[in-house]
Amino acid sequence: MEKSRRDRRVVVKRRKPLREMRCFQMLNGDRFRAKVINSRTVTLDKLPGGNLWEHMNRGTLTPRMLKAAGNEYRQRANQFCR
Repeated sequence: MEKSRRDRRVVVKRRKPLREMRCFQMLNGDRFRAKVINSRTVTLDKLPGGNLWEHMNRGTLTPRMLKAAGNEYRQRANQFCR
């Protein structure tokens, strides 16, 4: 669920918040914030760009989009292996 908090767009998650927050911070913590609200809820800054899940549901997802997303995450993940 998307909300606005202090002039920032955030995504509110209520599944496994601590796990999601740690992963988010590891990959995006240098530019975006994540905050635990309670034991079942976390808010994550909304990341810029398109949502691949929405593209998949609309039938507009392309191999080029998946490759770009994979390259981005590989680049970020490689930072932890150095």
